[in-house]
Amino acid sequence: MSGLSQLISRDSYLLTGLSVANGLTAAAVLAIGLVILWRGRSAPLSRAFFAGATASSAWLICFALMYASRTAAVAVWWARLAAVPIGLIAATAVHFTIWNLRPRRWTLLASLCWVVFPLIGAVSATNPIFIAGVRRHTWGYYPEATPLTALLIGCFGAAMLPPIFLFRRAALRSHGPAKESAKELMLACIVGLLAFIGYLPAAGIDIYPSGYIAVFAFAVIGGTALWRYHEIDLTPEFAASQMLGTMKSAVLLVDMNARIRVANLATSALLGYKPEELAGAPLRKIFETDPNLSSGKLLNSSGVLEQMMIWRAADGTRVDVLASSSFVRDDAGAPLGVVYVASDYTERKRADEAVRESEQRYRALFDLNPLPMWVYDFETLRFIAVNDAAVHHYGYKRDEFLSMKITDIRPQEDVPSVLALLPQLPQRVGPAIFRHKKKDGTVIDVDISSFEFISGGRKRRLVMARDITERQRSERLLRESEARYRLLFERNLAGVYRTSAAGVILDCNDACARIFGYSSREELLSQDVSSFYFDNGDRERMLEQLREHGSLTNLELRLRRRDGTAVWVLENASILEGREAGIIEGTIIDITDRKYAQEEIEYQAYHDVLTGLPNRLLFRDRISMALAHARRATRGAAIMFLDLDDFKNVNDSVGHTVGDHLLQSVASRLVACVRAEDTVARMGGDEFTVLLSDVNDGRGTATVARKILDTVNQPVVIDGHQLKVTTSIGIAVFPGDGFDAE
Repeated sequence: MSGLSQLISRDSYLLTGLSVANGLTAAAVLAIGLVILWRGRSAPLSRAFFAGATASSAWLICFALMYASRTAAVAVWWARLAAVPIGLIAATAVHFTIWNLRPRRWTLLASLCWVVFPLIGAVSATNPIFIAGVRRHTWGYYPEATPLTALLIGCFGAAMLPPIFLFRRAALRSHGPAKESAKELMLACIVGLLAFIGYLPAAGIDIYPSGYIAVFAFAVIGGTALWRYHEIDLTPEFAASQMLGTMKSAVLLVDMNARIRVANLATSALLGYKPEELAGAPLRKIFETDPNLSSGKLLNSSGVLEQMMIWRAADGTRVDVLASSSFVRDDAGAPLGVVYVASDYTERKRADEAVRESEQRYRALFDLNPLPMWVYDFETLRFIAVNDAAVHHYGYKRDEFLSMKITDIRPQEDVPSVLALLPQLPQRVGPAIFRHKKKDGTVIDVDISSFEFISGGRKRRLVMARDITERQRSERLLRESEARYRLLFERNLAGVYRTSAAGVILDCNDACARIFGYSSREELLSQDVSSFYFDNGDRERMLEQLREHGSLTNLELRLRRRDGTAVWVLENASILEGREAGIIEGTIIDITDRKYAQEEIEYQAYHDVLTGLPNRLLFRDRISMALAHARRATRGAAIMFLDLDDFKNVNDSVGHTVGDHLLQSVASRLVACVRAEDTVARMGGDEFTVLLSDVNDGRGTATVARKILDTVNQPVVIDGHQLKVTTSIGIAVFPGDGFDAE
């Protein structure tokens, strides 16, 4: 059998207790290295520790296979191969120590170790003068020492002495966590030296080789120190570079010769230049300025104030920016250069216009509504806004309305009950009937619907009123006289009907027929009442209430028209007694327009028109509820702020229509990435927010963020254009990053 065949043949090995112990230790040491690598987010220090753990695991695996070998030929091959990871262990130990403590005079030693120690290990593995053969012991084969074996063992020992020295010096000079970290790492190195015990049998001392225990102890102690005391190295230089690279605003650093020294990625994205094209370029390359203006005047013209400026993009187009500039000065106060921080005002202006358009649509629905409407402050009860219908109907001028409270349009005797009712109002009210008083003193009955919302941090309520005085009077007259009842029955603007409890329509007027889409009452009389209900259970529930209470007042129902469409009606009904027992009489009023107008106003107030997502107002309300729930349940919550990268380029290159469709596609993708109880909102422009409620820890939030990044990054085809956008995400977690919505 050839040498390679022997090495890979299962018949060449027999598991022993020592081989299994070394194999399990190798797996444990490698697992510790992986945990530290994950903990350190692949930082250089964690990578150095992982490299040492990997080399140690390789050495233990070689010895495990040597102990399990059935023949000396196989055992000696693994004994010599183990010299390679020994050299790597020595190099990584020195490298780890120097990277941890960063002594400048020792950096050359680290580089030298990576050359010398692996070379010694490689020579030892290929030359029999270091390991001549193996000797059989009761627990397995073990290398026979030669005079040069001491060089190999000394390599490992020499590698551990500098770390022990450096960590001891660091422990004496440091305080707090740094001192504790240095002490524990020094202890780990001292324990690691005990691995020499594993080579005593090579010198003829027949003891059980337990060096693997020292290696495991070294990994546990060193890994624990890194886990407890070492975080990512957030130096000022690192933080500054990260902030400069991730800022959404364009940042320019210009020297006193009007040449660009530093331009961040946002500047390149804004102007369409590559970063290397801007570095060293004259400032005039991007500034729209008088060509006769000197460089010194150009720098001094901006001062330290915020101002509107015009920059020139790579394609020659003009970009409106809002920029602030300030001088960079030396210790003596002399100016060294100018820093410009600018944002694209074009997108901001477009977002402002979109907000104004949304407000205009809301105002149109409010001001042009034929029903009286107003908004009042819940604390002061003062009117904040009234529409023309309210001004016309109540007789007050607009200025008079805005100086009044809602109690001023109530009869004096009703004010105490109104004040008592206000604290108990739910978020949505209505329809409910109240009495109001006009300017001329006339008392009217009104049907009120209202809903509460937050604006400017204050609780407010939007009210819609329908004057039902005439309807109320008509219903009273209807009960007074049968003759007048018939007259009102036929000519009433409301739908009037008589039915049996079984659902047979006995009589109705033309208005009732028109509400359900029939041209005459005769057509309606041939129908069954059940055909007007989407759910027969609604009919049964109404009958139960009639039998229990005898009448129903102002019941809102969603019924079916002749063509199958829905019609909202306000129904008043009563069940007769005596000789006409079981007969139901009632009236219905078509309130479909009012319902749709009310729903549209509510929807516009809380949702973005383009994407249909919750807007900033609704999102803040959701945040408040999520934080309240998180506090009660002692759970977490997370908010993600997303900004589409280079979205302006999409608008500029393929048009705003495609850009709008892209925003709608991104909105749909974001909704698909989260749970039903989470919230995705559009804050304006290309900015979105995601609220994750009831989260356990940061890992779940990071998983959702990665899912969002991967989903948004997928290409999308819109109107024949294949687009691919990326997004930047900022994450804030409750309670780690704050305790309120701000």
